[in-house]
Amino acid sequence: TTIADGAPRETVHRVTSRRGRHTMAELSDILRDAIKLEQEGERYYEMAAANTLNALARNTFRSLAERERRHAELLRAYCDAVSKGGQCPTPEQIDATPYSLSDTAREIFDKAREELGSGSVLPEDLEELYEGAIALERKSIELYEQQAEAAEVDEHEEFLRYLVDQEKGHLRLLSEGQQYLADPESWYFEEEQWGVTG
Repeated sequence: TTIADGAPRETVHRVTSRRGRHTMAELSDILRDAIKLEQEGERYYEMAAANTLNALARNTFRSLAERERRHAELLRAYCDAVSKGGQCPTPEQIDATPYSLSDTAREIFDKAREELGSGSVLPEDLEELYEGAIALERKSIELYEQQAEAAEVDEHEEFLRYLVDQEKGHLRLLSEGQQYLADPESWYFEEEQWGVTG
């Protein structure tokens, strides 16, 4: 965009919300809130891992704690880029790359398999840890989906959609863990079929 004399005019990206348009300063506040949410998730998963002897749950929670820590780092990098440059970077510009959910799940389940007997039943306290984790993931998904729908800048929406996909992957991993612990034989059958057809 240029001004009348042909000199370049600085473009200021804004983000819309259901209440109207956000300035970059307001966007930074939103991103900082998201960082706090990811940090909350990391702390929860670390606590959950420390409070279970179940191999599958422990490995799952440790893996998710690392993913939440990575998300917080990406959000900080994104926030810094917005604050310093006044521009919304693309996911690639802050090294936000997806990871393989199936590979992560395989690694977690392979590590836990030897310690888990068939016919396992999800203990009540472990069920509570899983439900707490699922609630956190849904909270993150809701936040990122709302902001993605409100985003006016393509790069901002792209980054938020990336986070939505990541958090949905976490949710699926938790769901798979619950299914395995409740019925290991059924889980193996479903995973093998998924691997062949998917």
